[in-house]
Amino acid sequence: MIEQASEIKVGMTADEVLKMRGRSEDHATANPKVMAADGDRLVVEWSYADCVVVLRHDGNRYGVSEVRDA
Repeated sequence: MIEQASEIKVGMTADEVLKMRGRSEDHATANPKVMAADGDRLVVEWSYADCVVVLRHDGNRYGVSEVRDA
């Protein structure tokens, strides 16, 4: 069973999302897509069956900046 997208919240770290049941890299429906780059700080889109998660790098780690329905 996959967690509902509503369980993923803006501000969570990418590591927190990946530890959720059904949210590991193996459950992604596509390879991560780089949406933008500012030097070494990336904006990356992860796609799952039920949602798309946008992650932004803050210089330290990736964090959820947006969650959209798939």
